[in-house]
Amino acid sequence: MVIEQLKTDIKAAMIAKQVTQRDILRMVMSTIKNKEIEEKKPLTDDQIIKIIQKEVKQINETLEGYTATGDQEWIKNEEEKIATLSKYLPTLLSESKLKNILIETLEKLGIEEPAKNRGPVIWAIMKDYGTQVDGALLNKLISSL
Repeated sequence: MVIEQLKTDIKAAMIAKQVTQRDILRMVMSTIKNKEIEEKKPLTDDQIIKIIQKEVKQINETLEGYTATGDQEWIKNEEEKIATLSKYLPTLLSESKLKNILIETLEKLGIEEPAKNRGPVIWAIMKDYGTQVDGALLNKLISSL
């Protein structure tokens, strides 16, 4: 289970005095606990992975800002956070594989104009592939067809 791995890695980071890793993992655990309280039940691994993906996305946005200013210390810090969290994420589908899945889904649903019918297409793909799909890439592929 992802939650158990997070707990183990927090302890390891504390022992190794890896402050950045410890802090980002604690932050993710805090977000997970808050979501569990909100939902009044333990989260599934898929829900936890979605939380981690959201954190990575936010860190990437912050990293873009630091890259624009050229602050190397903060850039290194944010890259370390991304590296720490990335090991909990499943491998995303490649663009070519996702395009093949998109084409198959369009044929299965009988949709000829995906740009006008995004909702059902995205829902069908996310239902089957969930955390393996980069939503931005999927949206780009739908727009290009």
